[in-house]
Amino acid sequence: MRLAVVASEYNRKQVDGLLDAAVRTLKEAGVEVDVYRVPGAFEIPVVAESLAGDASRRWSAVVCLGVIIRGETGHADLVGTAVTQALMGIGV
Repeated sequence: MRLAVVASEYNRKQVDGLLDAAVRTLKEAGVEVDVYRVPGAFEIPVVAESLAGDASRRWSAVVCLGVIIRGETGHADLVGTAVTQALMGIGV
């Protein structure tokens, strides 16, 4: 099995914790893992769609990791909704 993991750079400390645990667990299970970094959560669907549609690579799945921290504005909701809808569209 081979997985592509798309992980954001933004909120790197939190994302790296998720990424390190995921990669370690997957490799312990014998899974090949290719990691792709993107600037922030908003860019995750762009790369995920590209990877999912790349016929030259054979991934069993594309895993997406990002952290959106809620602040005092509605920015987190806007980004979270946009990313969720885009990833759902890719899946469909």
